[in-house]
Amino acid sequence: MSDSIEIRKEIASLQNKLKQVSRSEKIESLRGDVRLLDYMDKVSSAFSAGDIDAARKNAGYLWRGLNSEAISPATMNYAHHFDKYKSTGTAIKMPQEWGFAGKKELELERGLIYPIGAKPGTGKSTVAINLAYYWAYQKASMGYRVAFLTNEMKEGQLWVKLYQVHLNLQHHMRRPFMLAKDWLRYPEKFPAEHKAMREFAKMMSDRLVFVNVRKMSAEDICIVIDETKNHFMVHPDIIVLDYLQRIPRNSAFKSEERLGLIDTVQMFSDKMGDIDGIMFVLSQMNETSGFKGSAAPEEEAGIAWEISRDTDREGKKMPLITWKVKKSRISPYVTVNTGFDDTSGTILGQGWDGSEPEVF
Repeated sequence: MSDSIEIRKEIASLQNKLKQVSRSEKIESLRGDVRLLDYMDKVSSAFSAGDIDAARKNAGYLWRGLNSEAISPATMNYAHHFDKYKSTGTAIKMPQEWGFAGKKELELERGLIYPIGAKPGTGKSTVAINLAYYWAYQKASMGYRVAFLTNEMKEGQLWVKLYQVHLNLQHHMRRPFMLAKDWLRYPEKFPAEHKAMREFAKMMSDRLVFVNVRKMSAEDICIVIDETKNHFMVHPDIIVLDYLQRIPRNSAFKSEERLGLIDTVQMFSDKMGDIDGIMFVLSQMNETSGFKGSAAPEEEAGIAWEISRDTDREGKKMPLITWKVKKSRISPYVTVNTGFDDTSGTILGQGWDGSEPEVF
């Protein structure tokens, strides 16, 4: 019965998407495109047959065709400009507890993307998990909805990492990842811990979703973002994408990585403007501290950060994450250091002294 309900919800979502496409200005210039009209027919036929996979596939083809091939008409009406830029969402501020507070709290402007770049092994995914936990749990009273899109780690691994952070911050219990992962993978061996983890996930699911977007193009990821509205009943306020370089490039840019990334980040930036949300885009950095493949993430950013971790004399990483602003449209160029616990993968805030707490 629940599967049937979920299928009906997905079909309703695709029907709504089809209606949006039909009403759009772009479709007017494509009435003569037999291929796109054929996709529309195939989507409608799939709806009638209840074939959700075929409906999704052909809706994706249609959406890609409209967005990559249609010409967007330039709008010169100032009233439209003002209406499109208006935001009605609750203010989203970077964690003050992490040190993002000077004379004024750092408020993130909705409708923009916020790249976070790091060299391999720095902990991009771990930082992303802590960001999701902060707004979905620690700021639950604000009513934020968070969608975490992953093309690197599996959803179960992400729930384990999130639970590690929860145990550390709320119960002062540090759990190594491999131990906590076993709780989820082997429920018959750890029944009490497995039950507690499932209850935690159920409690969080109204405010946070994990979605696997492996091998999905930027166009398909935008469709997934719209589909999260079926779960939350509203568009998410905050989207975390881990990470940029694993997104397949549009076929039109296979020979040019730079243009492919520009196309991708501009698409995400436009989508954030449409839904009045923000997107943290995790990205690899190259050896010269530039975004790998292109400066496009930096060019489209509200704020672009580079995160790094220094090492001590013995080559061991220090228990601190340094956030350096590479580009900002909305804040001063300041550097923030946040305490970090390697064992549980938890950001502990600016005031942590780096001492080793006990492992329970």
